[in-house]
Amino acid sequence: MKALLIVFINLYFITVSYASENIVFAKTHQLTSVILGEQRSFSVYLPPSYNENPN
Repeated sequence: MKALLIVFINLYFITVSYASENIVFAKTHQLTSVILGEQRSFSVYLPPSYNENPN
């Protein structure tokens, strides 16, 4: 049982180490709000097919 647990823990860390590519869900932007008097952040999500189909 301990050996099986050790194998699964090793597989987890091996998988995590190979998944080093950044995954971007949305791009974050900022703008200055004159009315609120502060800088506001917002996120924009574009699906992967956005760049493939310009229409």
